[in-house]
Formats: sequence, structure tokens, C-alpha cells
Amino acid sequence: MIDFQSARLIPRPALRRARRVAARAAVAIRARPGFDFDTGLLVFWQALLRNPRGVGAAVPSSRRLARAIAAAVPLDGDDLVVEIGAGSGVVTSALLARGVAPERLVVFERDRELARHLQRRHPTVRVIAGDACHLRRILGADQPIGTIVSGVPLRSLPREQALNLLRECAAALPPAGRLVQFTYAWDMPRLFAEAGFAHESRQFVAMNLPPAFVDCWKRPD
Repeated sequence: MIDFQSARLIPRPALRRARRVAARAAVAIRARPGFDFDTGLLVFWQALLRNPRGVGAAVPSSRRLARAIAAAVPLDGDDLVVEIGAGSGVVTSALLARGVAPERLVVFERDRELARHLQRRHPTVRVIAGDACHLRRILGADQPIGTIVSGVPLRSLPREQALNLLRECAAALPPAGRLVQFTYAWDMPRLFAEAGFAHESRQFVAMNLPPAFVDCWKRPD
């Protein structure tokens, strides 16, 4: 299992202070039901403070980026669509809005607080608070997967861990199965080729902070 908790990008005293501030803010917001606030953003920030490297971004993906990711997912067939590293659920919402049936969608999120938020936000979707490095063992071999959508910050992971995750995705997909990955990097890592993927397409999304790319990778026939 990937141990994200070993990486700390913020000094410990500052991290503890930030956690206390986030916790007090959460209590204050929950005590004021009339206060209009995106609780998903709050949960996302709390996860960022707990584990900066595991989250990999200061803000959730924009709706425009989420729509671009969802548009790359085929709607035909009955195979599962598996989203890994779902965060606060912006892409999950876009997948459902595009027309992916809730019973076809399985969401992996390793942070348990984010996973609980996702389940509350999308009660009809199967949300798994677990490590996608073991997605075949968790889902079982009898559930075919057609597409994997990844929000995992691969560049924040040690190289071997990122490669193991991609190999797990490649092994879980059928021939010609698709992996959709968004990234802030201009270059395309060799890790995908090493894991057995061929590049299909790339789309640049400027309306995101920071601007991002949506890459589609195909498992060769």
C-alpha cells in the first residue's frame, strides 16, 4: 500500500497550526446552517493539510477541467468506469452529469474524510476508501472495467509507486481499455509506456488553476 503519510511538504509546527485553524473553521461552519459554503472545498483543504503530497494541488479541479475529463469517457457498454484519486468529487459530478450511470461508476479515494464526503455527496455511487494499487483485488475479477479516470498526482509519488499504480491500471483494463489522466506537466512521463500504455490524445485546459492537460492512454490490443 502506498504510504502517502511519509511525505511532508509543510514544516510540522506550521502544519499543526493550520490543522487547528481548519478544524475550528469546520466547527464554525457546521454550526451555521444558513452559511453558504462549499463544504467539499473545506474537506479538500483539510485533506491537503493532512497530506500535501497525496493531494497534489492547492485547489480542486475546475468544472471546465472536470467536463473535459468526463468527455473523454465513452458512454457505450456496461463495463465499469473507475475513478481513482477522486478528491472532493468535482470529476465524479461531471461523470454523472455526462451520463455515466451511477451503478457503472466506482470511486476510489484513499483519504477517509474525502471518501466519506464523496459518499454523502453521491449516495448512489459506490465509493471505496482504499488504495487503487489493489483495485483488482478489491473489485474482483468478475467486474470488467472499461475506463479508468485518474486524478492521482503521479509526479508527487516516488517513481516506483507511481509505476506500480499504472501497472495495476493496465492489468485491470481489457485490450483497448482507456486510462484518462489529467496532469499539470507539459511533458508526458515515460512511466505510461513502461506500464504498457500507448498515447491517444491530449487536450489543454487553460481555465484551471493551474492550467492542465487531459491525456488519454490506451492499453494496446
